[in-house]
Amino acid sequence: MRHGIRKIGTGIEITKSAVNGVTVGMGPEGVRLLKRKRVPLPDDVLRFSYRNGNILKKDLFIQAVREAIDGEKSRDITIGMGLPNEIVKMSIQEFQELPQEKSEIERMIVWAMERSFHFPEKTTKISWHPLGTRENGVKKMFVTACDFAVIREYEEVLKENRIFAQVICPSGIAQYNFYAEKVPVEGVVAFLGLFETCFGFFVFIDGELSFYQGIRKGLSNRRYLDDIDMCFDFYTGKNPDQEVERLYIGGLIDPREKTRELFASFGNMEVTVMDEFSLIGKERALGMNKREDLAAYAPSIGAARMVIK
Repeated sequence: MRHGIRKIGTGIEITKSAVNGVTVGMGPEGVRLLKRKRVPLPDDVLRFSYRNGNILKKDLFIQAVREAIDGEKSRDITIGMGLPNEIVKMSIQEFQELPQEKSEIERMIVWAMERSFHFPEKTTKISWHPLGTRENGVKKMFVTACDFAVIREYEEVLKENRIFAQVICPSGIAQYNFYAEKVPVEGVVAFLGLFETCFGFFVFIDGELSFYQGIRKGLSNRRYLDDIDMCFDFYTGKNPDQEVERLYIGGLIDPREKTRELFASFGNMEVTVMDEFSLIGKERALGMNKREDLAAYAPSIGAARMVIK
């Protein structure tokens, strides 16, 4: 196989304005981009909603997905899919006690999400990851929630066209998955993932997720910096003895040095604007020479990597 590639995976990211698709290969040298394509979507193809149908024009949507992944109608294709951050809720939930049965744990988490975000219990689909137990015995869970009918709509439209989503996650998680190997595990470390319309703020303590906040304001909003500043203040207020020591920033950022200096003013911490070419070298990035070009594909690359691991 070319370049010594042993495994190949395909991933997409769905945004309001486009479908970003990639095919990546894993080999001794790491990840190599084999294909990439951004297919614009007309404004009336998707309408993001937590509870209602999202895909208004199925034919145009599936055409864009096929074009983005260069997929043939005559064969099955397995992909990783980054769902729009705008239709998914992510949060850290805390529980004094948890039942033993998995089904009962799920019911308790769904109830907590209904209480926090008004997600209806009967139609909510969740996934969760345990984050350990505090000294006071409180158990923490990182929870992702979406309306079952909404996620099912995306799955079924793809299945009808022989495209099977093996992994489905929010684009914010897929984006972090792209950058994760360069985020240190020692100390109190934050990762800020920037998108055009939202951002995600993760804080890890010795490699364990301790705090998460997602806000539906991104680079396209003039006041997004105020919301990021409030996220820092909110975290510090809840964790006064665990201030962020290092901040890593990924996503659609330009220019790098100005961004680094700007966020350095948020607190007494070391700030790193991540270099996408340290994860996929220029010689393996299909001719992309600007880091922001590669950053635009970070969620779809992260989704593709989930398929092949």
